[in-house]
Amino acid sequence: MEWYHYDGSDGYVEYYQHIMFILESKQKELRNYVSQGSFMVRAAGGAAIGGLLGGPGGAVIGATVGSVFGLVRRDTYSELQDKLKNKPNDKKRELVHAVQALVRSRSKAELNLYVEARSQQKQFIDCITKFT
Repeated sequence: MEWYHYDGSDGYVEYYQHIMFILESKQKELRNYVSQGSFMVRAAGGAAIGGLLGGPGGAVIGATVGSVFGLVRRDTYSELQDKLKNKPNDKKRELVHAVQALVRSRSKAELNLYVEARSQQKQFIDCITKFT
């Protein structure tokens, strides 16, 4: 059972705008989590594909190629913001609900407190990048 019941009148637009405000105002603190995540995903993907195609040796080569590709083609923080801005309203609503579930509150003040904690910033960015 979810921690809250969706009643259709959640006012997601204001909360979504607050998420975007946080992303804009906390760029310095949050930007590294976006780059780290895309780098790790590409390295792991390369290792998996290499392992499937060439066994253990292929996994090593795949991880290396994936790492190099991850370094060359990192998702940038501004790309993340642009992708979120261009999402349709139903996806923005899903994003808001996912963040509210992560924070376990609909309060923007609680969201601020959540993002202030360094230990939770990566979880916040991970939650958001699922929608890009």
